[in-house]
Amino acid sequence: MILLLVYLGVNQNSQVFQKDKEQGYRQIENIKCIELEDSNTPIGIRKEYILESLQVEDGDNCLAFYLVHHYAQVYVEDELIYSLTPQDESFVNKTTGCNWAMIPLSHEDEDKEIRVVVTPVYKDVSNRSVDFLVGSKYAIIASQLRDDVTDIVMSALAIAVGLVFMLISLFSFFQKKGRNSLFHLGVFSCFMGIWKITDIRSAPLIFTHNTMLLSQISLTMLILAVVPFATFISTQFKNREHKLLDFACFLSIAVAALQILLQFIGIADLRESLELSHVAIAVTGIAVVQAVISEWRRKGTGKKLWITFACFVLCAAGSMLDILLFYIKGTSYEIANTIAVFWMYIVIMGTMAIMEMNRQASIDFATGLYNRSRCSELLKDESVIDEDVCLMMFDLNQLKKVNDVFGHEAGDEMISQFAEILRQNIPGQAFLGRYGGDEFISVINGCDKEKALKILTDIKDAVKEYNCPERKVKLSCSAGYALSSDYLGCTMPVLLEKADNNMYQDKRSFYENVSREC
Repeated sequence: MILLLVYLGVNQNSQVFQKDKEQGYRQIENIKCIELEDSNTPIGIRKEYILESLQVEDGDNCLAFYLVHHYAQVYVEDELIYSLTPQDESFVNKTTGCNWAMIPLSHEDEDKEIRVVVTPVYKDVSNRSVDFLVGSKYAIIASQLRDDVTDIVMSALAIAVGLVFMLISLFSFFQKKGRNSLFHLGVFSCFMGIWKITDIRSAPLIFTHNTMLLSQISLTMLILAVVPFATFISTQFKNREHKLLDFACFLSIAVAALQILLQFIGIADLRESLELSHVAIAVTGIAVVQAVISEWRRKGTGKKLWITFACFVLCAAGSMLDILLFYIKGTSYEIANTIAVFWMYIVIMGTMAIMEMNRQASIDFATGLYNRSRCSELLKDESVIDEDVCLMMFDLNQLKKVNDVFGHEAGDEMISQFAEILRQNIPGQAFLGRYGGDEFISVINGCDKEKALKILTDIKDAVKEYNCPERKVKLSCSAGYALSSDYLGCTMPVLLEKADNNMYQDKRSFYENVSREC
């Protein structure tokens, strides 16, 4: 079937006849441009472009040009036929955003002088040149959509992935599986996707009556994206000594609030205060580098730390390059490094966060061992055990008395310390979990009676060493074990029952001894 499809694709035998040639468009060359001073304009200048002797073909024809934060008027023989200006002088209408001017032309407009007056709103866009196109409106739109298809796909994927991450995080939260950083990464991904998809040149072709809103959404998303990004980065480092990361998070929030406030009170548009966002990004970058260096010194290098740092370096390089190009070109159009590198960052870090979340879903946070849910999952296995397996059960003695006399903090410390003793004396490849409040289990593969007794002896010796004379709260545990080799054809539930019975026999012996001592 695949070979057939390949053959049909290569040997296309359909014939197409079309009487009329499909209309296209062309760029107008040799345009006269005059820059004039005008005190009534936002930055004191305007530009006039003179288009003479345009050839207008039959069919769908228009004059088209793209503007970035410019006003525009188009005159044909001094008659105004098109105008793009803000409706009033309110704070939200200083700029008209990014627009496509599409002005219908007819044969009557041939050989007439067409004058286009453009007025830049901001200084950083005043040197932008304007390209004038003439031809089919739909051909121009189709061409622009083709040029933007990569950005559209990347933006849509970023939004979709962000929503998925947020839903996973919320589901985890409501399932009480603990807090995680995936929500922050999801918000950041959505913000980045919305920023880029509203920043492409195709956007005003689709939302022709909301171009100013598109521009404000794009700028707002770019400004706000720094906040979840800095917050997510901060969650990757659990060391509370990273004060600079906390400051970067606070600074990002403060900068975003300040920029929105400046917009509302009419002091500076979001576009004019964009440098503040770049400062927040730079501070976040410095904070991350400082945190990574601190983690290296404290823990040494690790796989997660290397991946986090490598991803961040990639994002930093892409962002710095795009910021540099933004200041050179005066626009973020055709600047795709940021969305590309951050897309890779989001996917890699999101995957790591999900893996960590899945791991944490099986972990008891108080001890770091597997939790009851994971223990139950293992112990419910009804398949016949066909190898040497030892199942051990442990139960702390007199935990209630410790809680009553010394408080629950002492009891929690007792549980935590005993979990650490088990971790140090049970083979690393073995399963070790907290089965209940003060109950622990371990499943050790390839373990015979001799090895089992050695492990139990090591644990008892470690408990004795822990119970030094100076320690007020003494550790005591009961233990029992069962070997699969003693019960041929047994399953995990059977082995659990045997180990549980042996453990309770040990516990009865302990309390009988305590009673005799009293």
